[in-house]
Amino acid sequence: MPDWIPPSTIIPSREQARKMVEKIEERRLPTVYTDGSGISGKIGASFVLPSGSEGRYLGTENEYTVYSAELCGIYEALRAISYTYTGIPNQSSKVLHIFTDNQAAIQAVQDPASHIRSGQIIIKGIIQCLDFLRGKGTRVVVHWIPAHEGFPGNEQADQEAKKATRWRLQDGKEVDTSNTGPKAYHTGYQLTVKGGSPKDLPNTN
Repeated sequence: MPDWIPPSTIIPSREQARKMVEKIEERRLPTVYTDGSGISGKIGASFVLPSGSEGRYLGTENEYTVYSAELCGIYEALRAISYTYTGIPNQSSKVLHIFTDNQAAIQAVQDPASHIRSGQIIIKGIIQCLDFLRGKGTRVVVHWIPAHEGFPGNEQADQEAKKATRWRLQDGKEVDTSNTGPKAYHTGYQLTVKGGSPKDLPNTN
């Protein structure tokens, strides 16, 4: 990886995380929640924005790991924000807060060279998006939050990632729907180009 400026990362205690989320949401600062999931050999990723959410079916566990899905959730969120970038209005600090419950993904983004695992192409895309947003005057802070602690954004991201694996419960049984429907599904979110965007971003399709 070439030299670059990593994003700010915060890995607090559980109680500190709760207070931090409450403070950020009370101030209505720009926030994104991301997640990755693996169910019965199927891998999915998701992100939740204030304007909506997206889930993406990645493939089987032979192609992806849950770790790479966690990275993909972060990347897809940054990619969507970069492609729809119109600035962060009414925010003097121009800071975007990303919340994930996976510490390994945070550490990989903070120091890519020390994490030679699956997902290097996704990390490259994350770096490109971070550089693009930084060039537009927006700083990104990546926070760890504990999973399944009742944070609404995190819980929604978790559900979207699980749905993205395309496994459903029908009559109490898991049913594979991975051969039906588009690879990505959207809920209240449309990918549109508004102004400049980073070039040659990797695509997880």
